[in-house]
Amino acid sequence: MGTAKGCSCFRSGLDSTAMNTLAVTVALLMLAGCGNAANDPLQGTWCTESSGPRMMQVSFHGDAWEMLTMRTLNGLMAVEVDSGTYSESGSTITLTATSSSCQGLQSVTKTTAATFSSGGGYLTLNLGGTALQFRFGQFILDTTEIGCLDSQNNFTPNPIGPVP
Repeated sequence: MGTAKGCSCFRSGLDSTAMNTLAVTVALLMLAGCGNAANDPLQGTWCTESSGPRMMQVSFHGDAWEMLTMRTLNGLMAVEVDSGTYSESGSTITLTATSSSCQGLQSVTKTTAATFSSGGGYLTLNLGGTALQFRFGQFILDTTEIGCLDSQNNFTPNPIGPVP
């Protein structure tokens, strides 16, 4: 059964390939302190604490970002994957999508501006008037299926593709 176990202070590697179905083997390494880079409040992996229909995880490493939007569906963890590059200016970030598992199924926004704030192990992203709160850490993923979630939480399997 597909699961995403709690937002924790663990790190793992997710092989984001263009395969529709993949098993994610997670190698865990407990990090002392579980903090992010002191000189850049975005760096690291952040996840939502929501137990609602969707869970999210966002990672910032160097000038790259990756966002996973997840929900349990028919015994699998359905995962939408978006990634690209970002730039930061004060409390504003500009996300540029370079790949998405929704490409070809629905419109993928190429560039998005957001404001952010962080402190106390939390990151708040304000995307188009919607504030999303994340906590430092990441989900531990089990068997997943890559694809696209629509606004009604319907899932369509789809490989990760480039965003033109």
